[in-house]
Amino acid sequence: MPVSETEFQHQVVDLAHIHGWRHNHTRRTIGKHRQWVTGTSCVGWPDLEMWHVKQHRIVYAELKTDTGKLSVEQGLVLAELTEAGAHVHLWRPQHLQSISDCLAGHCPGDTFLS
Repeated sequence: MPVSETEFQHQVVDLAHIHGWRHNHTRRTIGKHRQWVTGTSCVGWPDLEMWHVKQHRIVYAELKTDTGKLSVEQGLVLAELTEAGAHVHLWRPQHLQSISDCLAGHCPGDTFLS
């Protein structure tokens, strides 16, 4: 059965906490005219910002289902963060073991997994 993005995010956050990471997730809220809005000033901002003091690492992760697609804005923000020197990842449920390895400190580099 396919994993929803919300379920997948819970899995990633649980793994992050197991490996000593802290995280931030900007939550969606109901805004004007009862429309869903995300409380950020940057359209396309990644789902998770995670940091690990002992690893001296900050990671931005966009989470998608196995069939989910990046929006144009998301792709642009991920590319700009990468160009600025950030560790940026596009993660999917099918890559859960690689994600766990990365959070454990065995990440070969940025992983734009498609």
